[in-house]
Amino acid sequence: MIRLTALIIITGAMSYANPGVLERVAANRAAGITAHDVPANWRSYPVLLAVQDCRYVGRTGVLVVEGERLRALVVDCQADADIAMASLSSLGLLADTNRADLVHKQARLVIKKTIWRRLPPE
Repeated sequence: MIRLTALIIITGAMSYANPGVLERVAANRAAGITAHDVPANWRSYPVLLAVQDCRYVGRTGVLVVEGERLRALVVDCQADADIAMASLSSLGLLADTNRADLVHKQARLVIKKTIWRRLPPE
């Protein structure tokens, strides 16, 4: 087996989710009430995010905003109906966040993904 590490980088401006929304989503997901897994320690992350792509829900990463690095957890994603109206990326947005101080700032989210591949027989 070989381990490959990929970096997924998403860029754009930050938008603000209504107060308490991402916290409720994270609590529900951690409790198994809704689809997608979020770790039980979600409160330990200084930044919660809702991104466009649902494949990233439950992933952790580093959010870089104006040179500052913040640990982030993706807890939600954009619904298909919302994407049909206007996707986050088409609006130049990276994510909705629970942090009002990050709104309208340009940011970069870096998510590390490990992939295991079986080597072909020699």
